[in-house]
Amino acid sequence: MSWLLAIGIGVLAAIVVGYLGVLIAAGVVSLFPPRVFQFLSPGQLGYKQENVRFDTEDGVSLAAWWVPQESDTVVIACHGYLVNRSEWVSTITFLGPHKISCLFFDHRRQGSSGGTKVGLGQSERADVHAAIEFVKSRKPNARIVLLGSSLGGVAAVLAAAEKPETVDALILDAPYRTLDEALRGWWPFLLGKTWATLLSPTRWIARVMLGFRPADVRVDRALQKLHDKPILLSYGDRDPLVPKESIERMVESSGPNTKLLLFEGATHGAGRMADPARFRNEVLDFLKSYDLIKSEN
Repeated sequence: MSWLLAIGIGVLAAIVVGYLGVLIAAGVVSLFPPRVFQFLSPGQLGYKQENVRFDTEDGVSLAAWWVPQESDTVVIACHGYLVNRSEWVSTITFLGPHKISCLFFDHRRQGSSGGTKVGLGQSERADVHAAIEFVKSRKPNARIVLLGSSLGGVAAVLAAAEKPETVDALILDAPYRTLDEALRGWWPFLLGKTWATLLSPTRWIARVMLGFRPADVRVDRALQKLHDKPILLSYGDRDPLVPKESIERMVESSGPNTKLLLFEGATHGAGRMADPARFRNEVLDFLKSYDLIKSEN
């Protein structure tokens, strides 16, 4: 029986080691994800684009497309996780006719930008600061609107909260309330409940790799520092990363100039895809209401 026990212990040890290996691999892939390169550019849609790069304060080189136009309003587009600057390029089809300048850039460790690790919004706020500085170097009197989705929306809020004087308005699609809550919802969103249960310990591995506590990244608290800013919040009512209670908290944390755009039946970041006309019209109305838009000729 001793040899059967030894075999059993060996098999159990192999299972445990294999499981730990899967968890570590999942954590590594999450923070060092494969790069998704550009699939749509402003130039393809008929706009003159300038290929530029600029550096963050911590030395990361960011790649971007700069589309200058006559208006003093500039939209800085901050993309989400596992995508790149192409994510928001289609918005130029309704921003461009109003002569709004746009900057589409790749966050660190994504697209064509430098950087070794994704920061899930916390580190990317430095990217947003660098993007704002670039725009100011080209248009010193620019009125800046931050347009962000998920991770990019979080980075936009965190950056704006640090330097509110540099930002005039924010349009945010599915920014999570806390990073810890988003991490809990990520695997169910991506793989379903069964795999999510098995992979849930990756949250603790990610915490070690990130170098900070996800629970400390509180976007709702950052929004409280932007109480006087015009903000358009966009969510799906079936978002597993931002449940309904958290959406309500985000709205409560924002100021009186905040509007909620809620898409019924939509999951994380899917509302504007399912009903693009509504999203487009709401964005244009929002910009018009704060005199950030120039009428079409």
